[in-house]
Amino acid sequence: KTCYLNDQVIGLYFLYLSSLLNSSDVLLVQPFIFLWIANRDDLETFKYCIEPLKLSGKKLVLFTVNDNDVLSGGGSGTHWSLLVYDRNMNAFLRLDSMEGVNNSDSMKLYEAVKGYMGTSYGSSSLETSSKSSVNGRNKKKKEVVAVRTKSMTDPTTPPTFMECQTPQQTHGYDCGLYIMAVARAIC
Repeated sequence: KTCYLNDQVIGLYFLYLSSLLNSSDVLLVQPFIFLWIANRDDLETFKYCIEPLKLSGKKLVLFTVNDNDVLSGGGSGTHWSLLVYDRNMNAFLRLDSMEGVNNSDSMKLYEAVKGYMGTSYGSSSLETSSKSSVNGRNKKKKEVVAVRTKSMTDPTTPPTFMECQTPQQTHGYDCGLYIMAVARAIC
């Protein structure tokens, strides 16, 4: 029988990693917070969820992303990935062990939180190029190559969104283990 890691197990592991770090510069956001942030109904509820996280004071923020869009939870999501904000780069890095599966959910979270990262941006001058190839699953795979420009360290530009190469799982049930391993490697 195949078993999946749920948000409670991942959340417990994030608490464990946080206790090892003992740093106020790094935030591992609990998985259930993603649902509240990404599926907000109104601005007041959104602010209530996001302001206590004090995102603008963190150098590194790790968000879990799941394709569950039901606020009541109950395991309707099918895939976990990570979205990491790195203040030194002023960028959100998407790390997915099954590339492309919950891309829209990562973008939804990025759009929701990018204005709360403590930047006062106007427009971005980040130059990116994109290469496409076809992987073994016959899905388009994009590699985004970012050119390090002033915008990556300038707080007046918006945080960028970048796809990162991540070890790929070989079957459909290891995504939870992968995000925990990648989170540990990052921290």
